[in-house]
Amino acid sequence: MLADDSILPSLVVTTLAIQAAAVLVSGVVEVATDRVDHPHLLGLGAGLGVVAFLLRSWGREPRRARRSTVLPGLAAMWALTVAIATVVFTLAQSVVLLDAFTESVSGITTLATTSVDPDQLNHGTILYRSLLQWLGGLLMINTVLVIMPTFGTTRGAREELSPSGSMALLGPTSSRRSDVVNLVYLALTVLIAVAYAVAGMPLWDSANHALTTVSTGGHTVSSQGFSAYGAAVQWVAILGMALAGLGVMWLAVAARGNRRRAFEATELRFYLVASVLVGAVIAMGTSAAGWSDAVRGALFAAMSAVSTTGFVTEGWAATEPLGQMLLIMLFGVGAAAGSAGGGFGARRISAMIQMAIRELRTAVHHRAVTVVRVDHHPVEEPVLDRIAAFSALYLLVVGVGAFGLALSGADMLGSVSGSISAFSTMGPAFGVLTEAEHPEAVRLIQMALAVLGRTGLFALTVGLAHAAQSVAPRAGRKTR
Repeated sequence: MLADDSILPSLVVTTLAIQAAAVLVSGVVEVATDRVDHPHLLGLGAGLGVVAFLLRSWGREPRRARRSTVLPGLAAMWALTVAIATVVFTLAQSVVLLDAFTESVSGITTLATTSVDPDQLNHGTILYRSLLQWLGGLLMINTVLVIMPTFGTTRGAREELSPSGSMALLGPTSSRRSDVVNLVYLALTVLIAVAYAVAGMPLWDSANHALTTVSTGGHTVSSQGFSAYGAAVQWVAILGMALAGLGVMWLAVAARGNRRRAFEATELRFYLVASVLVGAVIAMGTSAAGWSDAVRGALFAAMSAVSTTGFVTEGWAATEPLGQMLLIMLFGVGAAAGSAGGGFGARRISAMIQMAIRELRTAVHHRAVTVVRVDHHPVEEPVLDRIAAFSALYLLVVGVGAFGLALSGADMLGSVSGSISAFSTMGPAFGVLTEAEHPEAVRLIQMALAVLGRTGLFALTVGLAHAAQSVAPRAGRKTR
């Protein structure tokens, strides 16, 4: 019997209700466009709706939820969503179980990896896949900007996620912050969809690509990717990926008149400057027919990498070795805080560099006192300890993932870039992993890395922090 202050029941019921709505909408589209004889999506959506309705009393949100139930509740939401999505793909398109599971995990983690040919999917299944990524991005943003800051046990746990005081600009309460986040996310989706349509993309393609652009998901409705569209559509995609990678937090801060604070942020400056510089390097090494095509293709690749969206064009795999290394660096760092993108984070890298400089300075001047600052704000030692722990775990997981991919048949470039790409929820990689068909072991490793990169690693650092806090007082009592 669950405690009355557990948030788990309400999150489970909410997940069922959201999935019921997404499946029903996709089912209506399936019946209206494909004229299917057996509307599996409608039946499954109705069944999920009935279950959610029957369980609504069991899932009432507590007046004051226990913090210890938040992470298990979020894990239950992700697991339940993956289970439902696997059933949807299996029933709607008769996809084999492994492919359906791969599609589900890549959808909810916004990983731009697919195991099925989108040209063979009906309209309802394509829409559900796009909605799955859109919902996965929205869940991640709310987790970082609303749930964790509200239920974080320490200030260090909250400060590691975003710049000091920035989330307070979204609103005074968690409910207000959630409303702002959802509104900006929805408005950005509509804006990108309209821009795609104006640029000449068909309405159906515009709607689906808007869902996967704002969520940095990277799925497309065609196996040709964005190479099937003209220059105007690709420029819109570049701008859309740039806005999605900036994140709803910074967009909301800028919209509220705090543009100076937004553009002074370390991660935003790195995000914009690095993408332009890498794009320039790739463009200079491109043998395209004209300079405009070279610039557009280079900026497309750079923005796709730094935002961890994963959209590709025909020139992605033909990038020069230097450009490939720079792109790996970009999707390793990833998007800004408050976005649906993954990656290590420019803010963490800035803090790590200053920590290294401080250690070198202390080795020379033993009495020197150096304060690590990010965005002109001092970073407290508990936050630096968490960043150091995250860095060690990041390197460990990426190294193990690269080793596993190498054992599965990937070459050196493919194993390293594939591990970093999957862990950053990017998707595309170089080397052998550019091939369309991957062994089952490669796909399973990529899915595991994506789950760890999206949810598991943060939960692990939180657990280690709690363990350290509980062990320290006991050790102190024993020494006394």
